[in-house]
Amino acid sequence: MIARIIMTILQYPVGAVVGFRDEFQTEYRTVSGYQYSHGSFYVLFFEDNMVHMNRLKALVVSVEKKEDMTMQVSKKVTKSGAVTLPRGVRQETGILPGVPVDILTDDEGIHILKHVPACFHCGTVDNVKTVCGIEICGNCAKEIMEVFDNESDQ
Repeated sequence: MIARIIMTILQYPVGAVVGFRDEFQTEYRTVSGYQYSHGSFYVLFFEDNMVHMNRLKALVVSVEKKEDMTMQVSKKVTKSGAVTLPRGVRQETGILPGVPVDILTDDEGIHILKHVPACFHCGTVDNVKTVCGIEICGNCAKEIMEVFDNESDQ
């Protein structure tokens, strides 16, 4: 079942325009997300429709994937300063509950990016672990260990 769900997500990504054919015309809908409910997986559409993954093959006549899709949504800032990211944005970017994000500001505005662990000392993103709340790469950790090993030898 998991393999079928993954294949469905890859075949019908968020933002794809899907053509459904009935006997008279083709109707186009845009994928907005996914839902797993009561043991069934559904593809959700912006038009407030959902289709069970097992029925998609029989109904769909075309899928146009948008490579350069952007999404614009207006949200209010809460009293505490929070903004909820819409489900479609979270699913498209892989920002799931508990995933850390970086919030950057520049002349163009505010940017929310999925956090990529980087070494506090050298900035590399390769082989980074979090130790005592500090992100450190294997090479810097080895150098630090060597310093402590050398001090203990003296």
